[in-house]
Amino acid sequence: MDTCVAVQNVSFSYGNVQVIHNVNLDIKEKDFLGIIGPNGGGKTTLLKIILGLLKPTQGDVTVFGQSPVEGRREIGYIPQIMNFDRNFPISVRDVVLMGCMPRRGIMKRCTSQCYNQSTEVLKSVDMLNYADHPMGQLSQGQQQRVFIARALAGNPKLLLMDEPTASVDPTIQSNFYSLLVKLNKDIPVVLVSHDIGVISAYVTKIACLNRELYYHDAKEITEEDFQKVYGASHRFLKEHKHG
Repeated sequence: MDTCVAVQNVSFSYGNVQVIHNVNLDIKEKDFLGIIGPNGGGKTTLLKIILGLLKPTQGDVTVFGQSPVEGRREIGYIPQIMNFDRNFPISVRDVVLMGCMPRRGIMKRCTSQCYNQSTEVLKSVDMLNYADHPMGQLSQGQQQRVFIARALAGNPKLLLMDEPTASVDPTIQSNFYSLLVKLNKDIPVVLVSHDIGVISAYVTKIACLNRELYYHDAKEITEEDFQKVYGASHRFLKEHKHG
């Protein structure tokens, strides 16, 4: 199985504060990887390094055989939920079309190919009927589906998501994870989350990150590794299966 992203001996510091230390990670085709860990453990920092938004203080990263800056055009990225101005006059379709910009360029007009692609991705997330609706009129769960469609509009080879279901109710979360399982049939998915029990029901591999990364290229996590990340008092994660 081919490696899409290779993170080798990567460390990163903000000033004198080291956030991640000597991280090694391979993301492969068809992986559905969940990255868990406490607040401040370096999860978002790792995603930003893969995207080329941060440069590691030590180590190397390749994205589809290129530097992160060059390779990030192949990545669909969904950051942590941001406050959305519901009065901002933009339609669902226009939000999704923004996902084509990395490939077509900001100043170039939308092509029929890009428009057709926006239709296909909206259909894939069951939001095509809302294409002409203002984003501000959608529920939070619907907005998240649109943001996924935007990330898919550029035909990414990898999908990265940072806490995509924060503040979303359990019913919407279940539908959201089921959608990710569907998308994972075609592309690898990396999901950062605090929701340990829920993501373990869907992902195929789990990594624990708290400055250092504990990962065995599998869904199983040793109790020793888990307690290194969360502390001895934390209840050990038991494996769940997606039904």
